[in-house]
Amino acid sequence: MHRLIALVLGVAVTVALCGCGGAKPDPLLGAARQSQYQQIAIVVAPGPGADPQYVPIVLAEVQKMAHSRLTLLKRVDYPSGVAVDTSVSPPKPTIGPNLAGLDGLICLVYSSSGSNVIMDYHMFDLKTGQQVWTTRLQKAGGDLKQRLMGHGYWAPSIIKNQFYGGK
Repeated sequence: MHRLIALVLGVAVTVALCGCGGAKPDPLLGAARQSQYQQIAIVVAPGPGADPQYVPIVLAEVQKMAHSRLTLLKRVDYPSGVAVDTSVSPPKPTIGPNLAGLDGLICLVYSSSGSNVIMDYHMFDLKTGQQVWTTRLQKAGGDLKQRLMGHGYWAPSIIKNQFYGGK
């Protein structure tokens, strides 16, 4: 029985992470987003109570895949020193000069609940400061570091598929 549950959970997580089961935007909305948000920054932040030691590990995984998955964009930056207040919802990033010239900021905020590791995605329009998109992924079981690395690895695909409507 436990193996069947593990198999079902494994398939569900794989479908969610590959973008097959995620909600894609309307093609017109996806095209508008591709036009409006050509230059973005991605930052990683720990949620309340999460261990900040994993930030560079998750960010390294994001960077690994972003070069091949986010080719539709003109520019993807990974600025250091962007403070993100995760005690409020949605999180509040500090928008400073290190984000000048960019269109959007994606904050990846990780946390855990029981055996679940959660990655919340928040896209902010840097001209207005408003959040324009959010989604959440959860993964259960296994080593915490490995689960966070998996979330980081798949983040560019999730962004491409669910925010930009890419294939």
